[in-house]
Order: sequence, then structure tokens, then C-alpha cells
Amino acid sequence: LVGDTEEQTYEVRTYVGLKNAVQSLISSGAESGTIQVKDYPSSIQDDIARVCLDATKDYPMGAYAVEYISHSVNRILGYDEVKLRISYRLSPEEMSSVRSASTLTDVYSMVESAVEIGLERITIQTSSLSVKEQTLLDYLHNLYRSHPELLTSEPKAVISFYPSEESISKIVDFSFSYREDREEAEERLSILNPAAEEMILPFEGLTNPEKALYCCRDVALSVQNTRRGSTAYDALILGTADSEGCAMAYQLLCNLCGVDCRVVEGRMDGSIHYWNIISIDREYYHVD
Repeated sequence: LVGDTEEQTYEVRTYVGLKNAVQSLISSGAESGTIQVKDYPSSIQDDIARVCLDATKDYPMGAYAVEYISHSVNRILGYDEVKLRISYRLSPEEMSSVRSASTLTDVYSMVESAVEIGLERITIQTSSLSVKEQTLLDYLHNLYRSHPELLTSEPKAVISFYPSEESISKIVDFSFSYREDREEAEERLSILNPAAEEMILPFEGLTNPEKALYCCRDVALSVQNTRRGSTAYDALILGTADSEGCAMAYQLLCNLCGVDCRVVEGRMDGSIHYWNIISIDREYYHVD
């Protein structure tokens, strides 16, 4: 494959070269291009039609961004000249914003950074077979549950895969929505985190069992109304929280104290109920 990036002209002799040329045009965002096909062993008319179709269905960037590809073939002095016209459903800016991630951990890191600053959309290209919709949704859910100091409410995500979830190489498009806008979320965190840090100041020098006990006491003293409020902010600042809000508040205080803690969900008296499990000296304790 020989490419002239200014004129978007390629010279190929094989089917693989033809395929690579079309994919290269798409990756560069070119709206037109020329492929000079020399000494080709089969029907260029049939193969270019198949290559263009496959590029919009099986090639990640093509499936993600291309509306359609039209082509024409002309015989010129011993070689075939293929002219391509590519129409995109996305802007050049949207295409260039696609990030690359080698592993599932890399994807997690990008998602965490995106929701922490309140991005509404992020698009990632990866070849990790571990990147699945439910895996990503579970991670986002656990991220919120584990870090109430970073997120004031749980982000919701719509995840799309191009060309498909089962593809080895794929583009993953995340669309996030939040209960609060970014300004409101930042304001709440600016109130919540200093208040929580002030609560744990007296705990310095205490053992982890003592810290865990006093964190529980402070959540109980903070919450006056247990009928509504599902966030740490509701519990510690507004003083009104249900079991979810209390569990999130306890999670926050434990994070700041260095006590290993997680929020769990179950049922009590037929209704959804939340509490915490903490780990101290390799023993686990339920805190409700």
C-alpha cells in the first residue's frame, strides 16, 4: 500500500491493499479518494463493492461514522482507477475525539475521568474482548457506590458499540446523564467533602474499629428524617436520608478514615434496603 496523504491517492495490487486503502480514507476523514489498482488478480468491480460495504459494517470507524460510500471504476492505461466518495454522519471533530484504550482498565480510567468532570459523551476505540455493556454499567454503578466524595449522584449511561459488542476491535460510545448539572454538583461537593472531613478530625489516632463505630454514630446523629434522600449529601448536609443515603454517607466517612467499606443492596420487609460491609483485621462486619 502506497499512500499520498495530500491527494488521498493509493496504489494497491491485492484485496488486502484495497481494504486498507478504504479504511485509511475513512480514518483520515477524507470525503473523496483515488485508488490505483495494478495487476489485480480478480474482478475489481466486485471486490471494491464488497470492500465498501464491509467498511461501513465491520470496520469500527466506518460503522461509527460513515453514512455511505459510492464508487466508480475506470480503466486507464493498463490499470484500474477507483474513485470514492464518502459521506459521514458525524463531524470531523466528533471523529477526531475518539480515544484509544488498550485494556479494560484503560477504559475504566477514561470513564471515571469523564463522569468526574460531568462530560455528557465520550467515545473510545479498543480491542479488549473484556469490554462488554454490562461490565461497563456495573463499573459505573460501583464507581458511584464506592466514591461518594467524587460523585453526588449516580450517572446513567447509554452505551453503543460499533460495529458490535462482540467485535474484537470496536468503538464504544458512552452517553451520560446526571441528576444535577455540573455547577450544582460541584457546589454540593464543595459543601459535602469539607463537612465530612471536619466530622472525622476527632478520629485521628483512633483504631479502625473505633473509627468505624464513630462514623456510624455520626451518620445516625446527622439524619433526622429517614423517609427520603438517597445521597451522602442528603444525609450529612440536609439531615434527611433513607437507607441508601445513610449507607452512602457511611461510605464517604469510611473512605476519609481509611476504613475498607462498601455499600450493599438487599431487601428488608419486602423493600429494597441498603447497608455497608466493612473489613477490619481480615474480618467482615455488617453496618446498618
